[in-house]
Amino acid sequence: MNPLGLVLRDQVIYLVCTIWNYEDVRQLVLHRIREATMIEEPAVRPKGFSLDAYIGGGAFGYPVSAGPIRLRVIFDQGAAMHLHETPLSKDQTLTVEKDGRELLEATVQDTAELRWWLLGFGSGAEVLEPKALRDEFQSIAKDMANLYK
Repeated sequence: MNPLGLVLRDQVIYLVCTIWNYEDVRQLVLHRIREATMIEEPAVRPKGFSLDAYIGGGAFGYPVSAGPIRLRVIFDQGAAMHLHETPLSKDQTLTVEKDGRELLEATVQDTAELRWWLLGFGSGAEVLEPKALRDEFQSIAKDMANLYK
């Protein structure tokens, strides 16, 4: 394997690397590696690879689809509070609605991490768009309602 960097994320250390002569970058959870042997061959680094760009491009967000999405979510006041201090994107806007909730509009990567984050707000966040994401959350909410009957 050709090491490209180590990334600490949520108390887990990942080895970012390529394997053999392949150029596709992989993430290996370090604690799953039982043994390693150093070899004399130099590591091969993909041309133009930047660990910062790799991380910044959303590689650890676990992409669901290619490219960004336009996200529209209504947050209750408590949930929206931190979005003023920690924007999701450079083009993020927050608009106070008549009922006091706040409408978030932002261009973000479509990732599993985004879904986990939104689900963490429970009923404090309502996904409006994109429609496919709203439909997905409606299905999750129905499944959860059935569990808690």
